[in-house]
Amino acid sequence: MELLVLAIGVVFGVALIVSLVHFTGGSKPRRFASAKDALAVFQSHYRDVEVESVHLAIGGGDALVIIADDGGIAHLAMLGANPFIRLLSADDLADARIVTEEIAIVLPADGLSVAGRKLLFDDRTVLSEITPHIARNFDN
Repeated sequence: MELLVLAIGVVFGVALIVSLVHFTGGSKPRRFASAKDALAVFQSHYRDVEVESVHLAIGGGDALVIIADDGGIAHLAMLGANPFIRLLSADDLADARIVTEEIAIVLPADGLSVAGRKLLFDDRTVLSEITPHIARNFDN
């Protein structure tokens, strides 16, 4: 009987904690409010890297950062309240695809998605900045 009471108490305790976190906004995914917000997150982790431009994906959940020093690209995503920053290598970009009809960039599989991640943009300038990086890697 005591084990049953303990199990019921644990289940209700866990349910109470989960509901408190959810209803106080703790489970709400964080989005980048602007490109400046994404830049601030990137620079908090990579202080010495000079950034050429930042492109925010539709919805604000992802951003692409063009690095000025070597022309590299970084992918920023929010996992809950924590940023996920991935510096894309030549191998990553070799598998990337651009779908110009949708202004979409499809990144290969990573820790966020096994099937790859599709980033949608409403700013056409991202295509002119990203395409040379992908095309350069197709030549290798």
